[in-house]
Amino acid sequence: MRPERALLRLVRIVMRRVGREQAKKQKQKSNEDIQDQNNEQK
Repeated sequence: MRPERALLRLVRIVMRRVGREQAKKQKQKSNEDIQDQNNEQK
């Protein structure tokens, strides 16, 4: 495997892990986010 390919694989793994972490936080903050969006629309 070429180094750049290994790097791309590593980045994908990290992105997936970060996405999972953000999903947990979004579930906790979902109500706050909805309120924020409503405020921005006004």
